[in-house]
Amino acid sequence: MASQRDIAVTVETIGPITAQEYLNQMPKNRRLSQAGVDRWAKAMKEDDWIPEANGPIRFDTDGNLIDGQHRLRALIATGLALSFIVVRNVPLAGLYVMDLNRTRTLADALYINGEADSGGLASTINFYSEYLRSGMVQKISWGGKGLTIPEALALLNEAPGLRGSLKTGHSMRRFFQGGAGRWAIVHYILSGVDAEDAAAFLSQLSTGIDLHQAHPILHLRRRLLEDAGAIRKLPIRDYTALIFKAWNMWRTGKTTPRALYWRAGGRNPESYPVPE
Repeated sequence: MASQRDIAVTVETIGPITAQEYLNQMPKNRRLSQAGVDRWAKAMKEDDWIPEANGPIRFDTDGNLIDGQHRLRALIATGLALSFIVVRNVPLAGLYVMDLNRTRTLADALYINGEADSGGLASTINFYSEYLRSGMVQKISWGGKGLTIPEALALLNEAPGLRGSLKTGHSMRRFFQGGAGRWAIVHYILSGVDAEDAAAFLSQLSTGIDLHQAHPILHLRRRLLEDAGAIRKLPIRDYTALIFKAWNMWRTGKTTPRALYWRAGGRNPESYPVPE
């Protein structure tokens, strides 16, 4: 890893030809925002360009461009030659924590790393982190701390199966909506209990085949389909609690003649179900 003494900072006058050369040294970056390019181009053409105020162009320790694609593409569009601060030998970890004109998200970092569905995987990782922290599948709870990008990438490295679960997540959301990330983490958690049962449970839930009137999966299916068409949706915590409650009933052979529900509050609140 580069030390502070290895990092080189210079001021360069960059024109369109050099800008394209630098862009050719960018193996992968976050998706291009044309609006961002247009915004930079407008500032450049209106003589509103201050190198010290607009952030440096950055290269990593391998000479790859890791910050500046929008400004360089804007420069090409204007045909101008302008001064830039250029920083070389930036450690790769800096790619995820730099304070840029548009903050990088976990989805950006995953995209840069070559993940096929960076947005869905980011959602799955965040749900998994919160489940590990609070024992519930929900949005980050009050007082909860979101992951930094390095922490999220480390968590994915520890749980690579999240990628495979995301494929199931996309399949399930076609039936019930609810978001691929939510369904991905449900699949991941249930598969951790019993992979074959998880596949059978989600298959019956999605198809509705061979479910008698007192079957817990049938009642869950009806409730989730009802939620899919509702204007006011169930909170994610309640939604996933119903799934895990039906799973536990199914796994223990219980039936119910009534609609499935989960009581979060009131006189007799239920604990969040732990899949077993």
